[in-house]
Amino acid sequence: MKNENRKNGAMNIINKCAKAMAVYTANSACMWAAHQPKVPQEVRKFRKF
Repeated sequence: MKNENRKNGAMNIINKCAKAMAVYTANSACMWAAHQPKVPQEVRKFRKF
């Protein structure tokens, strides 16, 4: 049971980190003017502007 709790805890941390990175990248632009990749529609809902 303890091992399963550790897995769930680790997955929660990974999930929160991935969501934080999606929010960060949704609100930033590429430093290079030549290339700005298309942002998926699911990530665009995290935009703050």
